[in-house]
Amino acid sequence: MKKAHEPSALRETGEDIDSRLDALLAYASNPEPAPGFSDRVLAALHEADAQDEEWAKLISTSRPYARLKHWSAGVAACAALSLAVVGIMQHMAPPAPSMQEQAVSIAGEVLLEEALDTISDTELLSAIYSVSNGTYSVSSSISDGSF
Repeated sequence: MKKAHEPSALRETGEDIDSRLDALLAYASNPEPAPGFSDRVLAALHEADAQDEEWAKLISTSRPYARLKHWSAGVAACAALSLAVVGIMQHMAPPAPSMQEQAVSIAGEVLLEEALDTISDTELLSAIYSVSNGTYSVSSSISDGSF
């Protein structure tokens, strides 16, 4: 018996190679599927349909609210996200002024309105002009009584 690694065992004739190639090409170019292929595909489709029907029946009879589980998880996620956004926005908002600060602000506005009502337009304009030029002094306006 000849071993596979001997050179004489590896040599083949050109006709032998051509006949093998022709057989391989004939087999590969056969457009017909293997016997029983269509039966196997149809059986697999019927089995998948049967499993789908069993699954649908199981869900509809044993757990009628199974679909609500997914919806409730989505609603819970949206609620958590909304609360997180609101919490972040409240943290970033400036603090509300205290009652004392609000009272001082309102009192200042009232005093300013009363002061502006008692001063004539001419006196107001002259005070603004003198402040902008740097010639207005508080002591002189108090002693004059023009303040």
